[in-house]
Amino acid sequence: MSFLETALGPAPVRYHLANGLTVLLQPSTLARLVTVQVWVKTGSIHEGVHLGSGLSHYLEHMIFKGTARRPGTALSRCVQEAGGSINAYTTFDRTVYHVDLPSESAELGLDLLADAVFNPLLPSDEAVKEKDVILREIAMTQDEPDQIVAEAVFATAYREHPYRQPVIGHREPFQNIPVEALREYHSARYVPNNCVLIIAGDVDPDELKPLIEKHFGSLVRRALSPVHVPDEPAQLDRRVVRLTGDVNICRGVLAYKIPHLAHPDSPALDLLSGLLGAGGSSLLWQSIREEQNLVHTIDVSCWAPGQSGLLWVGFTCDHGKAGEVAEAVQKEFDKLIHEGVKPAQLDKIRRQVLVAFLNSRKTIGGQAGRLGAGEVILGDIGYSRRYLERLQAVTPEQVVTAAGTYLVSHTVTDLIHDKPAAATAAVATARAAGPSSDFAEIKLSNGARLLWQRDNTLPKIHFRTAHLASALAEPADKRGLSSLWIGMLRSDTAKRTDAEVSEATDAVGAHFDDTCGNNSAGLSLEVLSGDLPLALDLLDQSLLHPKFAARSFRNERNSAVADVRDDEDDVVEHARRRLRELWFGDHPFGVPYPGRIADLEALTAKDLKDFHHRVMTGPNTIMAVSGDLDPEKDLPAIAALLEKLPATPFMPEVRTHTGPASPGRHVRSLPREQAVVLSAWNDVGVDHDDWVCGDILSELANEMSGRLFLRVREELALAYFVGAGRLAGLGHGLFTLSAGCAPGKEEDVWREFTAEMDRWCGPGITEEELARSKLRLSVGRRGQMQTASSRALQAALNGLYQLPINSWRTYDDRLNAVTLDRLKEFCRKNFQSTARLDLVVRPEAK
Repeated sequence: MSFLETALGPAPVRYHLANGLTVLLQPSTLARLVTVQVWVKTGSIHEGVHLGSGLSHYLEHMIFKGTARRPGTALSRCVQEAGGSINAYTTFDRTVYHVDLPSESAELGLDLLADAVFNPLLPSDEAVKEKDVILREIAMTQDEPDQIVAEAVFATAYREHPYRQPVIGHREPFQNIPVEALREYHSARYVPNNCVLIIAGDVDPDELKPLIEKHFGSLVRRALSPVHVPDEPAQLDRRVVRLTGDVNICRGVLAYKIPHLAHPDSPALDLLSGLLGAGGSSLLWQSIREEQNLVHTIDVSCWAPGQSGLLWVGFTCDHGKAGEVAEAVQKEFDKLIHEGVKPAQLDKIRRQVLVAFLNSRKTIGGQAGRLGAGEVILGDIGYSRRYLERLQAVTPEQVVTAAGTYLVSHTVTDLIHDKPAAATAAVATARAAGPSSDFAEIKLSNGARLLWQRDNTLPKIHFRTAHLASALAEPADKRGLSSLWIGMLRSDTAKRTDAEVSEATDAVGAHFDDTCGNNSAGLSLEVLSGDLPLALDLLDQSLLHPKFAARSFRNERNSAVADVRDDEDDVVEHARRRLRELWFGDHPFGVPYPGRIADLEALTAKDLKDFHHRVMTGPNTIMAVSGDLDPEKDLPAIAALLEKLPATPFMPEVRTHTGPASPGRHVRSLPREQAVVLSAWNDVGVDHDDWVCGDILSELANEMSGRLFLRVREELALAYFVGAGRLAGLGHGLFTLSAGCAPGKEEDVWREFTAEMDRWCGPGITEEELARSKLRLSVGRRGQMQTASSRALQAALNGLYQLPINSWRTYDDRLNAVTLDRLKEFCRKNFQSTARLDLVVRPEAK
């Protein structure tokens, strides 16, 4: 069997029912899970006279509002009682409904989707409520700068094609959709001969076929009227959009028209986009970010669905620099066309594409999605094989030809979203990323620990390091030091420059990344198993020989500052940052791990070097490795690397914190359209036995059939989103309830938060709710632990926090040990009304 055949996996089963329904079955033993999906070949471009109203998205929401057999919320409750989850999404060309369940409940998934998708009640009263919810969702998109930019690009690049209309719809046309239009649209488009049923997971196709016939075979084939989708006329001139707003960082896009995915030029364009902007060794990243220091981020991607597409260059930069960036990008395009492309450069991108394809097979959801895209968008589930073969045949000359054909400066859509000109000038002046065995542990003489697990599902190996850092290690005036430090370990080393590190990883399709949290930081590296020697060399250099070179330090520090500014543009993230400040005060958890702008701007390369020498020690290092290992040959080499770390002890600075530093109710204002309401209480730490109690309560607050969600979002229609979140600290944490609501509804939301907390602390939680939450958490953990990366991360953090390294194996036992009395005691101990903090971030008065 060839490597390509191994990567593609077993062929799916494809057939049709007599009523025209297409069925795709993909057996997989990744986990004892199954995903059942119905792909309806209709999306926002098929809405006819209602084009631009978001009718497809509206219908997607309404599908879950009950059937004759399962009225009201019985549908979601039934799924959650089985330990599963159900959801949907709408795009330009399809609407997808999917339910994920334990594999033993596959028939339930078939029954539920057949009933919900093809027999919805679409009740008028629920349609009115859901319309209010979606109006809030539309308003929310206007608070997200990235969404504003994306919608403006599509509206400008396309003048005739329905791609110019947002999937969610425009406010005014959406408000005017009558309920009868929902029913007519459903009757016309939701027919079996316009749908694809996909099932992937631990199932037997022969056993499924009679069940599929039982639940879907009685659906009636109906005439399907074609929907006229106009062709987009050729773009003959540059289209320029300049948006302004109260933003902390400038965002830019250069979008070029390209043909559909099945076009002969598509493989060359994919390779071109990877060459230009995929990874740290890409041409634009190296030239425009590293050498010219014009941007904080820059990437290139091809969006090419079934009709036409865009090659998309996206970047973030300082205020006022976007025009200079656009000029520099065009110069790089001209340089590539003039100087050509080297074969080795294309081989690197081909490897990246193959690795990305392997990654899409890591989960059953990814496998189902790949099948659906092939069938619905391209009409060929075998497209992946032929596309990979076509990629291998692309020559450097074809890539250069594609660049000259499509990257034309006078046919680009050029968009900038920045501060108003005066504000930009002022700012400029002022600043002049399942196996059955457990992890085994090897303790080394210098105190380092190596955790390893063999998993030959895919020919890949995943490395994960973990070190106590962040709030446990940073000085009070250097918040964000950990995040910047761990990111720079992937930069310049004694052996390689930053560009050479990126070149080495990109050349083999490796994924080299860093993570940072409230208590820890670490590196992750995933390679094909044959590239283990390179992985060890990269890790050796990063852990033991980082240089913290001046230019790379400057660029990374500027990007870290830009990331914080980016967060501040998001009203929800802004609210969460303010909540932490109010709750924790001068405690280290008062500042999220990305840091504080003033502290980041004051950091020096010497600060990073000193920090590295203090925290990068054997006793403060755990490495977890999961993948296609040869233990006898590979483990000694990995251990030898870790043994080079100094044996210097590391003592974390653990500070406890109880109760809010600034209790009571707080109000903040932003020039936004929605309000964000939060309430906070004490929580236990991630290392506490009762952490699992908080998991259950968080699940109660987040589930779609839970009392809080139904009351706040469905019954009272107070908020677009509502749910719970937890800050995971060592020794202590923070539990929050949050909602996004219309201004003026804050008091109503707080009143519901109080009622729910009173119910939790009293006799309100039922045995049924407890059992349902336990089952959903259990099934969720199955899905989470499908990949080597997730297992390695969990094992490394467990070891770092002095927890059993394989505790994910005993998670079900810990869940089952929680009783209603224990849950009630947890609530009474932590959720005291006298230790509560409320915050609202609301729009400024107009």
